[in-house]
Amino acid sequence: MPGSVDDLIRTFIARLSARDIEAAAAMVSADFEYDNVPMGKAFGPDGLRNTLTGFFAMLDDVDWQVIRQTSTGDMSSGTVLNERDDRVNLKGTWHSLPVAGVFEVRDGIITLWRDYFDRQTLMEIMEAEGRLPDSLVACIGGGSNYSGFSFPFMMDKLQHRVDSPEFVACEARAVPHTTRGTYTYGFGDTAQITPLPKMFIVMLNLLF
Repeated sequence: MPGSVDDLIRTFIARLSARDIEAAAAMVSADFEYDNVPMGKAFGPDGLRNTLTGFFAMLDDVDWQVIRQTSTGDMSSGTVLNERDDRVNLKGTWHSLPVAGVFEVRDGIITLWRDYFDRQTLMEIMEAEGRLPDSLVACIGGGSNYSGFSFPFMMDKLQHRVDSPEFVACEARAVPHTTRGTYTYGFGDTAQITPLPKMFIVMLNLLF
């Protein structure tokens, strides 16, 4: 077992570089926060697993190298800052992604991992290697995944930095709650305690 917060984070990065997601997930707390600043947040070991599984699936290989690292505190309560070169391999070509990482440790477990990097650099790498999706299709509506699913790609498309992807928002034909119905003020929640936004009301559409 690592004896210091510095060793703990180096071990964590080494496990990620080996794409051993399960071993890395075993080092984080139940309330762990992964703040991938340009892209979004994930929480808990499952959030880490899901995020990295999807990311690694797009790559042929990874080689994350810690260039320099400093720490304060100890295993009971510590903070680690590092500078990394998160190298990724796409179609046999290695690309460098400079990253600055912040980690917090409590009782020997990682509670926070926050990474800062230039998202445009990553998008250019993915576009150059033909790894950007052609289309993003997801459901919209209360509790949907559309915003989080499409957000990482929207800014580059809106600023005409990339040609793809195409964004496709979907709704159920049986309950067209965003394009059909009675357009009026209504509650956005079943408890009816939120302010009244103007929207399509499905129940009125179904009743009348």
